[in-house]
Amino acid sequence: MNKDLLRRVLVLMNSKHTFLALCALRFMRRIIGLKDEYYNRYIIKGNLFEPVINALLDNGTRYNLLNSAIIELFEFIKVEDIKSLIAHIVDNFYKALESIEYVQTFKGLKGRYEQEKDRQSQKLNRYRRDARSLDEDEELWFNDEDDDEDGEAVERRMDDDFSDSYEKFMEAKKGAANGANGANNAKSATIPPASPAVTSNTSSSSVKTVALPATPVVK
Repeated sequence: MNKDLLRRVLVLMNSKHTFLALCALRFMRRIIGLKDEYYNRYIIKGNLFEPVINALLDNGTRYNLLNSAIIELFEFIKVEDIKSLIAHIVDNFYKALESIEYVQTFKGLKGRYEQEKDRQSQKLNRYRRDARSLDEDEELWFNDEDDDEDGEAVERRMDDDFSDSYEKFMEAKKGAANGANGANNAKSATIPPASPAVTSNTSSSSVKTVALPATPVVK
């Protein structure tokens, strides 16, 4: 990676000696076979498929070992479903490869690419729908909270009205009780007290009736 070795080796893909091109292709195939996304990003960033595809196009329709080795490389990427490499190949080289129809490898790569795009779009739509349903749930929750607050306000208002009416009732009751007590006091005030003269007269008359003579009677 530090020496950018794969790029240097792939220069041999332009060699007229087929065995040198096959050695460079085998080296690239071994790296892709690791299925390490770090190496895949290195290949994508360096656009290192370009010399391989140029060698395939330059070979034309000749059915030889180099052609078979290059087709096997792309078939491995399709079968293993290496998504990053598939997207890179289809986005950058499919127009040059779509004319190759004696194998279904490149059409299969395009099919895998479209399937992945559909899957991503469905996932995005599902995420948006879930987010929208989440917003609706939150809105319903806030509406319920507002209803609860309104109910609490009504309940507090009913409690206040009840307390006011109760206080008015108690004040009216106290006023009625005070009025009754005042009437009783007035009634008692109108009734005159018993005259002590009567008692004195009666007492004096009784005394007169029972009084004894001052001098005893001597028989």
